[in-house]
Order: sequence, then C-alpha cells, then structure tokens
Amino acid sequence: MVVHAAKGPVPSYRFHESDARPNGFPYKSATSGNVRFDAARSPPARCAPARTDASSVGHRTPGFDDHARGYRERMQFDGLHAVADYAALYTCLRQVAFADFLRGRLGTFEARCDPAERAVVFTATSACGQDGQHDSVRSRATLIAVIEADAIVWGWAHPRGEPAGPAAALRDVGARFGVDDFAAPRVSLPPNPSRDQAVDCRAEAIDIVAAAAVESTGISPYWTGRLENGELAVYLLDDVALPEPSFADFATAMPTVMRSLAVNDHRVAIHGMAARRGWHISWRAGSDCGRSPICDVTDGESVAHVEFDRRARPVDFTCELVGQA
Repeated sequence: MVVHAAKGPVPSYRFHESDARPNGFPYKSATSGNVRFDAARSPPARCAPARTDASSVGHRTPGFDDHARGYRERMQFDGLHAVADYAALYTCLRQVAFADFLRGRLGTFEARCDPAERAVVFTATSACGQDGQHDSVRSRATLIAVIEADAIVWGWAHPRGEPAGPAAALRDVGARFGVDDFAAPRVSLPPNPSRDQAVDCRAEAIDIVAAAAVESTGISPYWTGRLENGELAVYLLDDVALPEPSFADFATAMPTVMRSLAVNDHRVAIHGMAARRGWHISWRAGSDCGRSPICDVTDGESVAHVEFDRRARPVDFTCELVGQA
C-alpha cells in the first residue's frame, strides 16, 4: 500500500455533544487528493473518505490555513505543546475508536453530562428491543479544563472541578517540569479574535488540552460539552474500554489525520505514538543532507515510512501492511 499525504480540507476528529452528523460520528476525512494505493493491494474499508457534505463540530472554516495562520502564530503555548504533542496522534486515534464504539453500540445518540454524579451518559435516540428501552453508555468523567472566551481554566482550579485526582496531574506536570502554563490556574487566549478566529482558537485549545491531559494522566478518551454559559468543558472518560490503536489503525489514518493535529512538531507526535505502543522507530537523513528527515516505524512486521519537510511537517507517507490484501 503506497499512500501520499492527503490534500484538501483539514479534517476534524473532535467529539462534541452538539455534533449533528449521522450516527454521531465525529471524524471527518480529508478529500482523497493525491492519495493512491498500490494496484496489488486494496485499502481497508475504513480508508474510504468519509462524507464531506455533513457538518463537523470544530471543523476549521474554509481557507483556515490562510485566514488563521497569523492568529495561530499568536497561540504559541510552547509549554503545553511540549507535553501535548507527544500524545496528540495517540489521542486522535483513541477518539476515532471511541466514535466507532459508540456508533456500533448506539447508532445515533445524544450525550449529556451529569455534574452531580460526575458522569457523561450517551443514549441511543432510537429504542431497541421489544421493551422500547434506549440503550446507553455511561462513564465517569473528570473535568480537565474549561475553555472560556478568553482563557483556558484548568479543572483543578475551576468551581466545577476537583483540586485533586486526575485533574491535578497537569498541575503536577507543570510543577515537575517547570511548565508555567500548567501550574497557573488560567492560561490566556489571544485577545480580540475575529468570529472565525475565535471558533478555530477554541477548537485548537481543546485539542491541545485534551492531548496534554491524556499524556499526563494516561486516561482516554475525552469528551467536550457546553456549559450553561456557553463555555466548553473538556472531560476525560476513565472507564470506557477501548482497544489500543493497532499498527494498521496508525498507518491507514496517517494521510488524513496528521494535517489536523494541533501540534508544533509532527515528528514528536509520531515518535510519541510509536513509544507508547512499543513500536521501533528510527530516523535517517533525507535527500537534502538531513534537513528533511525520514522516520521508519515498525511493529516487527508492517513498516511505515514518513518523510518530513524542513519545517517538520509530514509530506510523504509509504506503508507496507502485512496481511492486508
């Protein structure tokens, strides 16, 4: 299977309570662009591009790379990225698995947060069985952060959160490694955004916060819900049993999800994914004397090769999946 980095709209894999897409599926693939597969191998069914005519919560607006580039440069968050980038790709694949799980179990569904019991409940919108009951999935939920209009407020410092437990893990990481953004109760967002910039800013802040929380706590997946005042709350769900991402999941998702990751360095995201799953990763110089590196990732059977440009962005991807007909 030979796959090149997909071109087209930046995809979204965010999962939000107001996602109105069919079956509650939050992942939007990029258009197929110049993705191609070896004629001798057919891609797995999950590689087929998803519909692009449905709404996508947190989907970046058309022209995002142009109208928001300068604004994104103001959202440095270097301290947050130092932790979040390492878990960004893993977090993304866990969200995709979570969506698949809910879609398979519930079909279309609604989600609600129960603050009193610190839980999130996903309920099928269609009754099943002769008794007319609606199937549901319930999970304990830990408030990690609240995204306000002008700031990120950490769960350990928020009135709805808990000062100890998983929410405090980010504060502990900040204290241990000297990352002030984790240790301070609030992290300011860039001021005076346009309407579109505000949407993109909050969506990207959710991505960074969630990945940093997954890396700091080891808990995933996550879910975001809107509070009564319109602010967005990010929760970790700590009792949802999901399979770990396989090498095939990693390889087949790469062309579409990598361009959507809110990271400073895609190399760190791939390295973190490989390290977490126990895969071997090695680096070698590209054709321009090392300024555009290539990484080789393998689980001992399948192999993936990712080539980067001089700004650490993935520009070419090739994989050989064992057992994929």
